[in-house]
Amino acid sequence: MQFAKKNWWLLLIFALISIFILYDFFNQDSLSKVTNDEYQQGTNLVSGEDVPVPKKSIEKEESELLFIDVKGEVEFPGVYEVAPNNRVNDVIILAGGFTENANMEHVNLAQKVFDEMVILVTKKGEEGGSSQDSAEQFSDGRIRINRATKDELLTLTGIGSVKAEAIIQYRTEYGDFQSEDDLLQVSGIGEKTLDRIREEILVP
Repeated sequence: MQFAKKNWWLLLIFALISIFILYDFFNQDSLSKVTNDEYQQGTNLVSGEDVPVPKKSIEKEESELLFIDVKGEVEFPGVYEVAPNNRVNDVIILAGGFTENANMEHVNLAQKVFDEMVILVTKKGEEGGSSQDSAEQFSDGRIRINRATKDELLTLTGIGSVKAEAIIQYRTEYGDFQSEDDLLQVSGIGEKTLDRIREEILVP
């Protein structure tokens, strides 16, 4: 009887140990899966060791990059990837700077860049040269609302001088419009005005 009772305790202890081992095994497998899904290997620039880097943060940084096409009289014309809030001057520097023949008078070096922007630098003596994306008005007549000048805004249906200035003032204070409905935050622009210009504008 005592022998059977002793064996029963041994079996119980063995069962508990087995359960603990199985739990630890599956828990480690689950943790490994989360790590693989959410992280990728990166390098610590100080120690040189491989470290896990969150993929989401990398994807976010990549999605925020702007692609700028630089043409004409710069040392290295081409398409450049830059972060938001850069200026035309920053991109010109990336392109190696102006050539000796560059006409810099029509290039706004202080302008903030935006995605798919074209910076065209002409030769001295040639007309044109621009840090716009081939003008703010597209071939279908739409206006890029975040870059349009006052004169361009005045071409929109129902937009007069006061509303055009209000749009520019809003952009200056709060940044670019992210959707058409953001225009409702501008003083003087209501649902009716917005409905009239929806087909005439491009946002962002």
